[in-house]
Amino acid sequence: MTLPWDSFAALEGAPDRNFELLCRGLVQRNYGRFGQLRSRRQQPGIEFHLKLEADCDLGKLVGGLAGNAAGISY
Repeated sequence: MTLPWDSFAALEGAPDRNFELLCRGLVQRNYGRFGQLRSRRQQPGIEFHLKLEADCDLGKLVGGLAGNAAGISY
């Protein structure tokens, strides 16, 4: 699958920000029901953090904690 990168340039706002919002929206839609999704501001390279509270294809809970205690960051 190829993304039409020029579509991001046509939207209002910065293309990189629009791409980040798309990624966050996809994670929220597909995995939000398995845990807490939080936005992270002022953390370079981390746009959001997903703390799993239920098993899913991203990870399994071990001893009440998702695969790693910190969860999954993007």
